[in-house]
Amino acid sequence: MLKQYIRKDLMNYHLSESEIHDYEIKLDANENPYPHSEKVLEGLEHVLKNSELLGRYPHKITSKLSEEIAENLGINSDMILVGTGSKELIEVVYKVFLNPRDIVLLPNPSLSAYDASAALCHGRVIKYELNRNFNYDYKSILEYVKVYSPKLLMIGNPNNPTGTVMGVDMIEKLLEKVKCPVIIDETYGEFYDVSGVGLVKKYNNLIISKTFAKAYGLAGLKIGYLIANKEMIKLLKIGLQSYEVSSFAQHMALLVYQDLDYYKENIEKIKLVRAEFASKLQTYAFVDKVYDSVCNFVLIQYSDDRILEYLLENKVLVRTYGNDHRLKNHLRFTIGTAEEMEKLDKILDGFDAWSKN
Repeated sequence: MLKQYIRKDLMNYHLSESEIHDYEIKLDANENPYPHSEKVLEGLEHVLKNSELLGRYPHKITSKLSEEIAENLGINSDMILVGTGSKELIEVVYKVFLNPRDIVLLPNPSLSAYDASAALCHGRVIKYELNRNFNYDYKSILEYVKVYSPKLLMIGNPNNPTGTVMGVDMIEKLLEKVKCPVIIDETYGEFYDVSGVGLVKKYNNLIISKTFAKAYGLAGLKIGYLIANKEMIKLLKIGLQSYEVSSFAQHMALLVYQDLDYYKENIEKIKLVRAEFASKLQTYAFVDKVYDSVCNFVLIQYSDDRILEYLLENKVLVRTYGNDHRLKNHLRFTIGTAEEMEKLDKILDGFDAWSKN
């Protein structure tokens, strides 16, 4: 009955929903496995006890957070737009720029949420292919831009789920050629020592998306921000709801800045554990390929489908991709704590030995 009222372009849209499973090790959503610092938790207690902080709309705190972010990045606060998570902020860009059927160029493979947001904003998705090692191909991207004349070009940097990157030199070469708005999603940028932020002042069509979800452990609060020149930020504010982000989420983000060294130490721990885990994966018979990653996750290609059920039986959650054309027989491991990854090593050792019999 209700289907007759739904938008025609969404009539057959398939909503991707994750099944809920019991788990002992959760490595499916690229979350930060470490607790918050004592300093942040003490500040949180103050926030929770202050009714004035939580009982007022957050316009003042938004300005303060923008200033803190800007100072940390070495740019002006009018180049920052605070909003809900990076997915929602990318959707803000779509809302502002897309007319019905305007083309959005997305990398393939990449985050499925890019597609979903484009569909909701009446955009038409065209995907440019990453190469066989899931690296960016500069010439290929330019060819897609030439053929399709997109309204928006998206680059995940680092890219999810592949963990691969586009260097700043290549980004700048693209920006010299591409005139439409270019969105660089740096959701995992804190795990990678290179950022495109330094290009924002030079290129007025560049938009960078960042988040507090991954490196800073605020995935449950959904808070992120866009970086662009001030004229672009003024345009993007059109697509932002009033009081978009809760006071609580913004206070937590401010508290993170009071103890950045703690979070940076955790990032280094994750990098170290990732390198050790990637090396261990290379030794398993069921692993065909381990992709290089600069993120808090590792993507593999596997040859034995039984690994998926085996992990579930052992209460380990990982990200799988079903029959996705380019990601069939691939799975992604989030990097957990050293203790979690040691437990996972033993589980994978068990599967490797069992599968050979």
